[in-house]
Amino acid sequence: MLALMVLGMARCASAEFCPDDKALISAVRSRDHAMVFAISAQAAEEDPGSLTMVSSQRIMGVSDVICDEVQPGELPTIMCKFTVRYWSMNSYLVARLVKKDGAWEIDESLQVNRKRR
Repeated sequence: MLALMVLGMARCASAEFCPDDKALISAVRSRDHAMVFAISAQAAEEDPGSLTMVSSQRIMGVSDVICDEVQPGELPTIMCKFTVRYWSMNSYLVARLVKKDGAWEIDESLQVNRKRR
């Protein structure tokens, strides 16, 4: 039990506002789906007669999660660094997450992608 408490403290500065892997994956999926929608809408607007196929990649998991303390504001907001493992690449993110209606959302992020070997 003590080991689990130590691991939880190492992941986030605030145990109360600490997204678990499931919450992070959900936030990344939502962001990926929004990006797919935006790219598809732009392609349809630029060339209405063509068919453009865009899809997001499946996520294998997240790792190396480290989150800061909750930032002041109306909604709980934290900064996290983590790795998203997709099937063909790893994506290294630093993201600002906001908790809205009980779910974490990525508000802003910086990311670097690297193909898996």
